[in-house]
Amino acid sequence: MNNRLLGRFTLVALGVTALFATGCASTGTNLLTSGGASVVTVDQPTPLTGTKVVQAGDELVISGDVNRRVLGTDSVNPGHVDVVVYDARGAVLAKASHMVRFSVFTAKNQTRTLAPQAGFSFSFLVKASEGTQVRLAFHETTPFSWSNLFDCGDNRAAAQSSRNS
Repeated sequence: MNNRLLGRFTLVALGVTALFATGCASTGTNLLTSGGASVVTVDQPTPLTGTKVVQAGDELVISGDVNRRVLGTDSVNPGHVDVVVYDARGAVLAKASHMVRFSVFTAKNQTRTLAPQAGFSFSFLVKASEGTQVRLAFHETTPFSWSNLFDCGDNRAAAQSSRNS
């Protein structure tokens, strides 16, 4: 009886794994690899890595990571990422800010350390056209926000001309 139950459990587990794997594989079109969009990072050297720009239906998803080592901070909440999405003519399609929170974990020797990277993800109801430009910047200081997504009021990713207007 136990072997039959174990066999059924294994089949269900494999089915669920296959469902999640195929669901995650078809997330949309990567606009960076197809050449439909470009990414500009304002900060140099930048702590931002692994940036992806994906068009998933009517939704534009911009995600990536922030490296803690570049920042030189031991803070759990070192700042936030600013993003501005421009169309090919330079008009602003979307903009926002995202809090960066490094997770704290306890290692085997019971010392608390910060994870080396923290992720960020923006999701906008925007259909990106050919020539879309995504500008990213990082603020080390941050206003306190309970929400991950907010408007910081001084979006450093915005081009200087659009910041002044």
